[in-house]
Amino acid sequence: MERRLMRRRDLLVGAAALGMASPLAACATGAVSTVSPGAAKSGGADDARLAAMLERHAQALRAEEGGGDRLADYSLAARARHGQATAQRLAELGGVNRAALSAAAALDYDTARFVYEAMADQYGRYGFSDINLRPSPYVVSQMNGAYYWSPPRIGARAIKGRDVYLDGVAALARGIEQESERIVHDAAQGVIPPDFILAMTAAQVRALRDSAPEANPVLAPAYRSDEALGEEGAALFRRIVAPALDRQAQALDALVGRASDKAGVWAQPDGEALYASSLYANITIRRAPGELHRQGLEWVAALSAEIDADLKRLGMSQGSVGERIAALNVDPRFLQPNTDAGRAEVHRQAEAYLAASRARASRA
Repeated sequence: MERRLMRRRDLLVGAAALGMASPLAACATGAVSTVSPGAAKSGGADDARLAAMLERHAQALRAEEGGGDRLADYSLAARARHGQATAQRLAELGGVNRAALSAAAALDYDTARFVYEAMADQYGRYGFSDINLRPSPYVVSQMNGAYYWSPPRIGARAIKGRDVYLDGVAALARGIEQESERIVHDAAQGVIPPDFILAMTAAQVRALRDSAPEANPVLAPAYRSDEALGEEGAALFRRIVAPALDRQAQALDALVGRASDKAGVWAQPDGEALYASSLYANITIRRAPGELHRQGLEWVAALSAEIDADLKRLGMSQGSVGERIAALNVDPRFLQPNTDAGRAEVHRQAEAYLAASRARASRA
């Protein structure tokens, strides 16, 4: 069972990273989705119909999730629409005769079914979720939200022209406002992040609000591309984005009095079910959380023992494994000089490790 878990997860992650499996994998990474007509034809009419269906789904998902030059709509209404659209796609996929598909098309079918089932379940819950299957119980946290993910992407739009860039800045303000509304909405259902998450998130939101243009990921690329565009972007940022960030920080602050210091999602409404749903979205198979936690502890123990033995062979036997790894990172025996030659040697070693890893992967 353990081997199957790792292989299936690696397969799906690899497909998304390379954009090689289904159009949905390319959509998840923001790549342009393509389907090979020759491959579909060689697999028969059923393969061709599935390929056309998934291509159509992928294009729609790119629009819904902010693909291309669009940014996502984070409103409650959009979340409801996405849930309905996902249910419709799942129903359409259910009309496909999987037994008639080639092996490659069956993999695309299985990938799509997994993605749609996970998305449909997540859209029926509170918090955040998207096609990348990175669910969070909180609409905004120290690790997710429009303020967290969007700024570098918007800054990169500066090279695409004035209108595209400024539209992105305006869309950021709109997305932050939409998420602030959802923070209030979820709080009314009893979903309150722990106090330390509220504090960290509000601090990060305010840090973006107050950052100098040269350190602001939304503005700095525009200044580098065209100073006049940077000035225009900065003025728009101050006018609509900074106030939106301020309101979001205030919305988070308003929850502090109702927050606890309990970190577990079990403390949230229907938390056990949300955890199980998020777990499925991340590991791709149904597994009881307690069982997976036990298995994870066993893996950590086994890996720690292996690393401990390796460190002892290097003459490092004192301290915990973590402490010895930290010491290894600054051990003069393994450091390279900060020169072109030193960097070339680090690059050579990294390439050798990658080649060895690819060889092992091909035998998995």
